[in-house]
Amino acid sequence: MSAIYLEQFDVDPANRQRSVGGRVYFHPCLPALQGFGILLLGVSDITHHYRVERDGAPFHVLVCCDSGSGWVLAGEERLRLQAGQMAILPAGSRSGLERDPSIASWRFSWYLLQPDERWPQLDQPQPGVSPCPDSSELYMAAALLAGEARRPLHARPQSSAALALLTGLLQRCLEPDATHPQRSRLDTLFARIDGDPARDWRVDELAAEWGVSSSQFHRLCVAVLGHSPRDEIVARRMRRARDLLLQRRGNVGEVAALVGYAEISSFSRRFTRHFGEAPGAIVRYLETQPLQLP
Repeated sequence: MSAIYLEQFDVDPANRQRSVGGRVYFHPCLPALQGFGILLLGVSDITHHYRVERDGAPFHVLVCCDSGSGWVLAGEERLRLQAGQMAILPAGSRSGLERDPSIASWRFSWYLLQPDERWPQLDQPQPGVSPCPDSSELYMAAALLAGEARRPLHARPQSSAALALLTGLLQRCLEPDATHPQRSRLDTLFARIDGDPARDWRVDELAAEWGVSSSQFHRLCVAVLGHSPRDEIVARRMRRARDLLLQRRGNVGEVAALVGYAEISSFSRRFTRHFGEAPGAIVRYLETQPLQLP
């Protein structure tokens, strides 16, 4: 995704805001944020004019409302964001935030997150609002971390603990709902991939079988499974590939073909990214082990 994007800020300086970034050009800076895919985070207490809009940004924005309410800009639409809710403004979207002048105060924490495998739950086709029971705790954790980052380097004893608390809360608020009534039905639908991983499984066809549009199906999978339907297809292919390798059912190229990959290099990159280990490493390890006969 291109790093060139449009960004508009119309913010009254009377609003109270604090932030901390993960890279050296942010001040204050806490480099440990980069290990969690966090570019920048902060807390905002909005009492005056406030409008922020981005078009095509190469990062996700997560906003967790602690108190009051305001507007999420989603293209030409405006969605209400209020206490106990979070807004996901996905990378590449035209989206933003705007104060509702009828609300005296709007307080929230916000996070600019890398669009990679560390935050797959944010990979959505368009901005949306959903419940966030930990929104107040996230605000306090973000405020604590931003405060710690303003201390001298030798006086930040609590920054690691604050970061661990914050990232744990973020993961919890984004984790899928295991009790969702559609979980079993989704598992049954995707289980077919396990039996025929080489087939060209298309998200639009699965969505049509479910009876909804591709975008609706995407949102359902993110809410229930914690990631996109495309990620679920890939994950099941990778698990099947690992099983085939461990069962000595072929070399890397043969197993790649069995799970639908025509190019070995593409399969190896995906497998390594998924498991943290190259498929060839598994093959080489098995070559050193005696074959166990039944």
